[in-house]
Amino acid sequence: MTAVAIYIVAQSSGTPMALARVDDRQAILSAAEAAIAEAEAKAMEMEAADDLLAELQRGEVEQLRWCLQLVIPELRLRATSTAAVM
Repeated sequence: MTAVAIYIVAQSSGTPMALARVDDRQAILSAAEAAIAEAEAKAMEMEAADDLLAELQRGEVEQLRWCLQLVIPELRLRATSTAAVM
């Protein structure tokens, strides 16, 4: 299993500084789902303004989802079970 952690980083200017590390799998899963949801919302917002930018953002959403599912197997399993319910 791949080691995955969330780092809380502060950067007001200059070099970023890591403040904390979170190893809790549920917190990591929640953060990954939130990142995907935010990227999807951004793509939806762009649809009203520019179709090309919205399409590029949707591609970034899929790339983000794919990368996160590689390192967080629970995310892939949850996506599969959600799709089966729909």
